[in-house]
Amino acid sequence: DAAFHRAIRTPVTFVPAPTLGDEDVAPLLPGADAIVSKRFTPAMAAAADTLRLILTPGAGTNQIDFAAVPA
Repeated sequence: DAAFHRAIRTPVTFVPAPTLGDEDVAPLLPGADAIVSKRFTPAMAAAADTLRLILTPGAGTNQIDFAAVPA
């Protein structure tokens, strides 16, 4: 966490979810501008009312439900 905060120059609030499950991630998304996750689901999209960025670290997009990504 400390290295992440040192690397970010824009003020942010970093809120880690205990798991990647919808039940842990979705409640954190209302009001969020961005999500850093290897997956994105319809439940997350429904909760993400102000989301502008989905960042998936690593390679591949097989965990991203593109039908759920807002246009």
